[in-house]
Amino acid sequence: MAAVVGILDKHNVEKKILHNMQNLLQHRGTANVDRYFFSVNSSEENKQYGGVVGGSYEDSSIIIAIDGAIYNAKELCTHLNIDFNESYEQLFVRLYQLYGFEKALQMVDGAFAICLVDLNKHVLYVARDRMGIKPIYYYHKRDMFLFASEYKAFYCHPQFKAELNEEAVSEYFIFRYPAGERTFLSDVYLIKPGTYLEITNNTISTHKYWRLPSQKKNALSFEENKLKLKEYIHKSVARRFVEDKPIGVQLSGGVDSSYVAAAMREQWKGEIKSYSIVMENKTISEEEYIDVVNKQLHLVPNKLNLDANVFLQNWEKTTWFYESPLQHEGNVPLLQLNNEASRDVSILFCGDGADETMGGYERFSRIVQYQGLKNKLCWYKSQLVNFLKGRRYYKSLDKYFISLSQFLPDEEIKALRPITYKDDLQKAFKNRKRILDSCHPSTTIHRYLEYEMVTYLLDTLLRGDKLSVASNLEMRAPLLMHELIEFLQGVPEKYLVDSTKCGNHNTKILLKSLCCDVYGEVFTYRDKVGLGVPMHEILNDEKVHSYIETELLPKIKQREIIDYAYLLSVWKQMPNITSNSDSRIQILWLAFSFEIWAQMYIDSTPIQVKYNSTI
Repeated sequence: MAAVVGILDKHNVEKKILHNMQNLLQHRGTANVDRYFFSVNSSEENKQYGGVVGGSYEDSSIIIAIDGAIYNAKELCTHLNIDFNESYEQLFVRLYQLYGFEKALQMVDGAFAICLVDLNKHVLYVARDRMGIKPIYYYHKRDMFLFASEYKAFYCHPQFKAELNEEAVSEYFIFRYPAGERTFLSDVYLIKPGTYLEITNNTISTHKYWRLPSQKKNALSFEENKLKLKEYIHKSVARRFVEDKPIGVQLSGGVDSSYVAAAMREQWKGEIKSYSIVMENKTISEEEYIDVVNKQLHLVPNKLNLDANVFLQNWEKTTWFYESPLQHEGNVPLLQLNNEASRDVSILFCGDGADETMGGYERFSRIVQYQGLKNKLCWYKSQLVNFLKGRRYYKSLDKYFISLSQFLPDEEIKALRPITYKDDLQKAFKNRKRILDSCHPSTTIHRYLEYEMVTYLLDTLLRGDKLSVASNLEMRAPLLMHELIEFLQGVPEKYLVDSTKCGNHNTKILLKSLCCDVYGEVFTYRDKVGLGVPMHEILNDEKVHSYIETELLPKIKQREIIDYAYLLSVWKQMPNITSNSDSRIQILWLAFSFEIWAQMYIDSTPIQVKYNSTI
């Protein structure tokens, strides 16, 4: 596995630039790759010169690079009647030659970014896996097209200019991250999941090779759907094992990773190591439930304690690898956890994706209660009352649902960005409504689930990928196998989310039922905690306090992105903040995380401060 890196230019591509791009992303793997130069235009008068990092096949007529893994490689080799000893690149080239690029992508189950150049056809393809587990970025301006697994590679090109994307910044201070294909840099975009670019004859065309199917509800009973879900999860786990490599699981103690661990243990009798972050503050720690899983499944536990010094040491480093302002404070200890795991294992399983694909968030139960004409009319009545009383109201359920994932309330957004906040809200909601309008599954809950998959889940997956490869780890998410996701589209929504059920029984119903069979009701239906970090303690630490006072606050004042006087007033209240759930913590986190990123990626470049792949 190695980074995908490439350049297309009307002028000759310099070898040194391509080498520097590759070198900057060495933390993504050290596979046996080389640098190749070519033209993707058959016209001698209007050549488009290119260079990519990859391997050359079939008498150098095909160049390919894959960042990631093909999980059903063994099945595909059986289908092709070839030995199971070829690399992912060799296997994909065979598929391409037999079926073409799009069909080859549709046959593969994996997490990948793929670049393929066919010199005979003068065409370049760049693709991303169905769920967007692996990232692939591109920059297109004037006569130059750059692409890479991480956009920090673009800084190696002398014609690349990093410019702040103001709309992404606006959305960040409302939702914590920009949704869709755009990034914090102008003209830098993510290729969408299940999509590939085709570049030939100086034209770039976009093709969708996979999207969620719009299926009718299946006629299976609850127990039959539950059994089907179990079969798909176990099939996915089995595909993601590698027999000759030690394996581990990123264990939070929550339903998702705990059930993945149970599925792993059912199929793997050898040693499985678990890796968990535990907190001294028991109100935000799930150590009790982590211990239950480790004991019941006979896992080898590895626990990481977090303190302020370690957090401070890795705040900037995590930002460098993540390439964005850290939307969640839990990203910082995750980098350290992955580094600890990499000393023992090369593959780490995780439970990512269940909340977004099976309805795990409380906002799903809030929205489904308004289904049906009577309930919808009640909702519109409540919005009319809000309008008449001068309170925030929503003209549609769509906008209401979008608002449920808003990180900061309107009054705090206004205080942070008093001049632009109205425009910020309008543009951010418009962008997310555009994304929601493109979601097509027929039922209300499935439509909103797709929205979560192409917004919040994608940002979560960026974290999972970048903070694992930073530690020379490969993260595998069995709950995101595409056959499993396609099956879920036909599951009646009441088996996923049901607002009539009590407490924690109303979300992620099918998966929780499976988990309950393994660990029992108390374990399964407790309140959701998530990865909590005691930020009220960390921000009050003497060294952290000094870093913020000397390195962050002065630059925030100069940058004028947010209202400095308001932020300073919140910061001065920090000694009195004793709860991690205090909204003032969230304001400070957003401001400080953005400033760390801006100093690294706008004021300077990630080339000037290069981190090693291990802590």
